[in-house]
Amino acid sequence: MTVGILRKEIQDCIASMPEQSLYALKPLFSLLSRPQYIVEPAS
Repeated sequence: MTVGILRKEIQDCIASMPEQSLYALKPLFSLLSRPQYIVEPAS
Protein backbone atom coordinates (compact mmCIF):
# COMPACT_ATOMS: atom_id res chain seq x y z
CA MET A 1 0.00 0.00 0.00
CA THR A 2 1.41 3.38 -0.92
CA VAL A 3 1.41 6.36 1.42
CA GLY A 4 -0.99 8.19 -0.89
CA ILE A 5 -3.55 5.40 -0.70
CA LEU A 6 -3.18 5.16 3.07
CA ARG A 7 -3.66 8.93 3.48
CA LYS A 8 -6.81 8.77 1.32
CA GLU A 9 -8.23 5.91 3.41
CA ILE A 10 -7.54 7.81 6.64
CA GLN A 11 -9.11 10.97 5.20
CA ASP A 12 -12.20 8.99 4.18
CA CYS A 13 -12.50 7.56 7.71
CA ILE A 14 -12.18 11.03 9.23
CA ALA A 15 -14.79 12.43 6.84
CA SER A 16 -17.34 9.84 8.00
CA MET A 17 -16.73 10.25 11.77
CA PRO A 18 -19.19 11.97 14.05
CA GLU A 19 -18.14 15.36 15.41
CA GLN A 20 -17.45 14.09 18.94
CA SER A 21 -14.93 11.58 17.59
CA LEU A 22 -13.08 14.35 15.79
CA TYR A 23 -12.59 16.20 19.07
CA ALA A 24 -11.19 13.00 20.58
CA LEU A 25 -8.75 12.51 17.68
CA LYS A 26 -7.33 16.04 17.71
CA PRO A 27 -4.92 15.48 20.65
CA LEU A 28 -3.73 12.20 19.11
CA PHE A 29 -2.99 13.82 15.75
CA SER A 30 -1.22 16.70 17.49
CA LEU A 31 0.99 14.23 19.32
CA LEU A 32 1.72 12.18 16.21
CA SER A 33 2.63 15.23 14.11
CA ARG A 34 5.47 16.28 16.43
CA PRO A 35 9.00 15.19 15.61
CA GLN A 36 9.98 12.04 17.47
CA TYR A 37 13.27 13.56 18.54
CA ILE A 38 14.92 16.97 18.74
CA VAL A 39 18.52 17.58 17.77
CA GLU A 40 20.13 20.14 20.04
CA PRO A 41 23.58 21.66 19.66
CA ALA A 42 26.30 20.22 21.88
CA SER A 43 27.25 22.40 24.81
